[in-house]
Amino acid sequence: MKLNAHQFVKNILSILIMAGMLHGGCALAVDEMMTRALKLHEKHHYAEAVNLLQPEWLRMDSSRQATSGLALGMIHLSSAKLYRELHQ
Repeated sequence: MKLNAHQFVKNILSILIMAGMLHGGCALAVDEMMTRALKLHEKHHYAEAVNLLQPEWLRMDSSRQATSGLALGMIHLSSAKLYRELHQ
């Protein structure tokens, strides 16, 4: 099967658009995960928030990894503060 130049360019553009949509979908999923984790943090469900973010942290791109790392640190500190207060 031979493709002419127009069909070839059309196929390549389709692939690039689909790849962009998938990447955008992943970013949206990460944003939703972060929002969910922060809502769990506000409700003092620290373990659930960590369990939601921790496994995905290494798979995120560097900009999102920095933001989630900050969120994870904040959640761990809040958890430690709670345990310290309960222990006293």
